[in-house]
Amino acid sequence: MAKSFKSLRGEPTFKVKAPVAIPGGEADEVELTCIYKDRKGLDELLEADKALTAVYDKKKTKSIEDAVELECKSLMLIVSGWEFSEPFNKENVIEFLMNNRGFNVEAWKAYFISYAPAKRGN
Repeated sequence: MAKSFKSLRGEPTFKVKAPVAIPGGEADEVELTCIYKDRKGLDELLEADKALTAVYDKKKTKSIEDAVELECKSLMLIVSGWEFSEPFNKENVIEFLMNNRGFNVEAWKAYFISYAPAKRGN
């Protein structure tokens, strides 16, 4: 019996590991539960991220807190959970991002890399 192309759709969520730098120590990885998006969903996701950035860019004065708030909102567009014992919520994500500069970018990279076709052969 032939298989259906529908069997090749992504699961509603999937796991990725994003690197986190630890100043003075070795880098580590954080496992994230990401939200699957089809092509339309990915386009909407990128538009939402652009809108968040535009709102931030229009602010007359910007603070570290504003930047981290933007990173938090951006991260929460693609991630629904993490491996930590603390709940994945705005307060905890902001605290994590305040202490781990650049993690948001690494999480987005890991997210989009997971959509790339697996390398076949050598």
